[in-house]
Amino acid sequence: MLYGFKYTERDILINGYYQYLILSELQGRYYIDKFYKNRKYHIDITDHIPAFCQTLEKQNIEEWHLQHYDSGMYWFPDFRFCWSLSIITDHVAVSCDGKDLFPPGWDAFKKAINQFGNIFPE
Repeated sequence: MLYGFKYTERDILINGYYQYLILSELQGRYYIDKFYKNRKYHIDITDHIPAFCQTLEKQNIEEWHLQHYDSGMYWFPDFRFCWSLSIITDHVAVSCDGKDLFPPGWDAFKKAINQFGNIFPE
């Protein structure tokens, strides 16, 4: 079961969130509420949750827990792009963040999330 999911991307140049994803529940159905480029989406993920949770267990993303990923190389005086992720399932609990760099296996993670629909743009 998926108990919590939140992902944010913040772009310093636009001084705000570029993308914001959060798990919500309404009348026994589960949704990802997505805010992307000033548009709102409400994606029903209820039927995909078991497969998603199994995929997360196989990907060993718990290695990301409490990690900060930072490229350490900035072209401007301050970083441009930062993100944070929090996921809680029956077997996985992860909270991590980063600046201009993602953890190893991020592309496989995005592919798993996209089982729900077009969550992460390709």
